[in-house]
Amino acid sequence: MKYIASLMIVILVLIASGCQSERDEQNYLSGESSSWKSTIQVTFTHSGKHEKYYIGGNLSFKKDYTPSTVKYYLTYPNGEGSGTARGKEIKIPQGGGTRGYMNTSIESFLKDITLMIEWENEEGDQLKEEVPLDKK
Repeated sequence: MKYIASLMIVILVLIASGCQSERDEQNYLSGESSSWKSTIQVTFTHSGKHEKYYIGGNLSFKKDYTPSTVKYYLTYPNGEGSGTARGKEIKIPQGGGTRGYMNTSIESFLKDITLMIEWENEEGDQLKEEVPLDKK
């Protein structure tokens, strides 16, 4: 009976702690320019000696027409991501890397993320806008 009670306590502790040693911290950045609206999700995973980060999100075009080609550039302290897509609703695939604990604070990391978008309008002119991102 003692063993069953001990086993049940261990199981309850594991369930309560999430059965993992990692802790994830999710942050959301959002912003709008005159033509685009974006939400970026940044997840920090604390594990062992390194802190990993994952960045992804979405873009929504606010104008009436649909741009034929959209190029986006997402830059952050330890790297960058870019891609080409079509349409008014664009998914930015999740990318990431390792960030040492001593580099910068999470808040500082989030403030240094930028999003630049290039596309062609209906008249064929190349347009470029930066979407200012703020923490939600």
